[in-house]
Amino acid sequence: MCNNCSENRPDLTYHKFPSDPETSRRWEILMRRGDQKFKSVENKYCCSEHFVPNDYRISLTGHRKDLKTGAIPSVFPWSSAKSHVREERLRLRTQAKISHKEIERSEESLLSDEVQDSVNFIGPPTIEQFAQEKCLEVEILKKELSKAREKEYVFTFGLERFSKNPDDIHFYTGFPDYETLIAFWNYIEPSASHLTYYSRKKFPGRNVGAQRSLQPIDEFWLFLTQLRLGLFERDLAFRFNISISTVSDIMITHSNYLFQHLPTAFQGRFENVRCIIDCTEIKCEKPEDLQKQSEFYSE
Repeated sequence: MCNNCSENRPDLTYHKFPSDPETSRRWEILMRRGDQKFKSVENKYCCSEHFVPNDYRISLTGHRKDLKTGAIPSVFPWSSAKSHVREERLRLRTQAKISHKEIERSEESLLSDEVQDSVNFIGPPTIEQFAQEKCLEVEILKKELSKAREKEYVFTFGLERFSKNPDDIHFYTGFPDYETLIAFWNYIEPSASHLTYYSRKKFPGRNVGAQRSLQPIDEFWLFLTQLRLGLFERDLAFRFNISISTVSDIMITHSNYLFQHLPTAFQGRFENVRCIIDCTEIKCEKPEDLQKQSEFYSE
């Protein structure tokens, strides 16, 4: 147990326990002070002997040392006893005047001390405290992962973000709802999910092995959004968190894909057509008047 205080060790600094309950609890576990008596203490402190130099943030003048955020005490007898024994053994080995027998005797004695120190200091004193410390670390990691996933969901302009709102789906794609859009995607997925980017076809060997920035269905979502709203490539790059060149690649690739699947009657006759949004043909009699004929013509 550490007996340092401002009266007997004024050369040390004393750090108050963190206000965060989880971090404060972790300090208690590392210090092996989880007893009820210690918990009842209102103002708890830990001296600077239990921190390493990297735990501190030094001021510009060099006179003031403050703990970094998230620093934890790590210097204790049970964490350094083994290293001290090894240092002592090395010192004994370097003494040239000690006989071989004395060295062996010293090593046996030190080995015995090391085993005893390992029993007394290495690891937590009980399995319960060890399990408690690990459970605390797991809970902290779970919370951090949950927060990261929430931020990713909010800031990602993906299809799943709008799947619950039919109005949004219709606004961005023209499909009436999410179910209809997915039904269409399931129809084209066997071929559309294995498309090769236009740039890789045009420049063989470029970006070989590079992973796609978006899932195939989100690439299709980007393509529909651009067709529906006419958004600029820079805007789409910002929304989907990808480069402008990748947006251009996706647009050209999917446009070529749709062109290859146009009706046979269009191929060879309407080379500039990339997709058909809506098309209806009604047969009617041809007027003799040229003015009326022009009124029936549409591009």
